Amino acid sequence: MPRPASILSIIRDTILIGSLIGIINYFLARDDAGWLALNPTPWLLLPPLIGARYGVWPGALTGLLTAAVLTVVRARIEGTEEWIFAANHRYPLTALALTGFLAGELNNLLRGGNAKLATESTRMKQQLDRVKAELALVSETRHELQNALTLHDAHLTGLDVELRKVALLPAHDVFTALLNLLHRLAGISSAGFYTRSNGSLRRIAALHPTAALSEHVALDESPLAIKALTENTIAAVSDPLESSERQPFLAAVPWNDADASGLLLIQDMPADSFEWRNLTKIELILHWAFAIRRHADAAKTGGGPRKIVSLEDFMFLLAQSLETEQIHHLPSAVLRLDFPDADNIPSSMDRELATLLPATTVTTRLPSGSLVFLIPFGSDQQAQSISRAFKERLPSARPSHHLVVGPAELETFWSRILES
Repeated sequence: MPRPASILSIIRDTILIGSLIGIINYFLARDDAGWLALNPTPWLLLPPLIGARYGVWPGALTGLLTAAVLTVVRARIEGTEEWIFAANHRYPLTALALTGFLAGELNNLLRGGNAKLATESTRMKQQLDRVKAELALVSETRHELQNALTLHDAHLTGLDVELRKVALLPAHDVFTALLNLLHRLAGISSAGFYTRSNGSLRRIAALHPTAALSEHVALDESPLAIKALTENTIAAVSDPLESSERQPFLAAVPWNDADASGLLLIQDMPADSFEWRNLTKIELILHWAFAIRRHADAAKTGGGPRKIVSLEDFMFLLAQSLETEQIHHLPSAVLRLDFPDADNIPSSMDRELATLLPATTVTTRLPSGSLVFLIPFGSDQQAQSISRAFKERLPSARPSHHLVVGPAELETFWSRILES
């Protein structure tokens, strides 16, 4: 917004414009001081110019002063009284003050609109600057969040629910369900599960099969498959462009179920998904899917005795849980259920356990008779909820829970469970 005009600038401009008109008046109409012979008189330019520039009171005051000066000068020249001269020239003298006032009013109207627009413009500019800053912050936060989500494998959240669904499926539907799960969580677009049969691989399930994913794949024609089976670990090409007709697969991931073993052959996946961390996620999903089907009480729907795994198998899965948390930031939960009186265990215990524990739960028994449950990818909130339910439904039992998080050695973590 323009700054208010000073009195000095008003006086300066009035003197300059008045002097200019006076000089022109003198040379063009020396005998007509005030140029009153012309209608309208050119002196009417002075008040509107000042009023238009500076506002109402400068314009009106300039008009009054101009009228007063002209009245005094002409009255002296004509040798008459000032009031008589003013009475005889009421129209031009009144017009001087009036035009200055009107020009000032017009100035106020225009400046008022301009001031409002300037205020609105300033407000909008401040809002725009704020929105730009917020947008930059959102963009930066979004980038950081994407990195954090990638780092913490947030898209694997709810993996326990997905694995529970797979664990409850009939055996002939498991591999197809796993392929669909890997498609959603790991981005594979073409792959197949194979079992080893003599010197070849036999396909048992496929996702978007291509010619490369045939019913039978000869081992001697797939170096990746041989490497994965020999070393029992993931084998992958270093560059997706390296795949060829002789070696059409991007990666081979070994799997092992209770009754069979074989390979997952990945033939195609997006370039941004083909990286080592994503391949380890695939290995993670396969490992836990088959481990849960092998060890958990997944198929139980009644209230009979729970399936108890050996302490050795339980410790192996607990070690795998710690490793999974440290690599993929996916914690699991461990619950312990103690019975002060081993001879007085409620008859409803198995039914209550089947109701409260997820189908993916792996159970073992300590030499003391206490039960220990591993809930793969279970949260601390879920463990607390189950512990509270244990206290309500099995008053004679003493529950405790632990979140499987690292860094921690297996022996240290197990000691913590035994001491609880």
